Amino acid sequence: MLAHIIIFGLLALSKATTFLLDNEGWTIVGNKRIIEAKHQNYCLGPKMSNYILGTDDLVNVDFRNRDDKNLWYFRSPPITLVKRPVLMVFTITSFSGDFTKLNAGLPLVKLLGSDNLTAVFNELVFNGAQVFNGKMTTVNVPLVHTDAKIFQKPFTIEILGDWTRGIETVAIDNVEFYY
Repeated sequence: MLAHIIIFGLLALSKATTFLLDNEGWTIVGNKRIIEAKHQNYCLGPKMSNYILGTDDLVNVDFRNRDDKNLWYFRSPPITLVKRPVLMVFTITSFSGDFTKLNAGLPLVKLLGSDNLTAVFNELVFNGAQVFNGKMTTVNVPLVHTDAKIFQKPFTIEILGDWTRGIETVAIDNVEFYY
């Protein structure tokens, strides 16, 4: 009898932000002013409890394009990782906003490193559909092709909160890196 051994390579968690007790230093940037992200210790289900949220304070659209010119993001404090990650995962949901009228062609996630290194993820799609339509979802950001130098020093993350052409309230939770 032959014995077959199958080895599965599993991703190991490198760093997690769960917002268990507070906003963990995350801010909202791109609105009228930089403010602390609001911490909520409510449970919306197994994917989102103890989360942070932000609301649009500045809607700046023109008559031709209709996309918001001033975009707000959730910004992390500086992050230091021990190993180079291959995947970033986070949960996002909305509490208000018209997600049928989205801003187009935006940086959805940005990694901002030292020495002016940046990685921008403009389109995060899954099976041909946009990842976020206002409903709670878990977003996977593949980092395999990201310049490894960005992770050698502290870096920050910016996750889009300003998805619509109007006013919205968006929350994120469980920002995790895997290697």
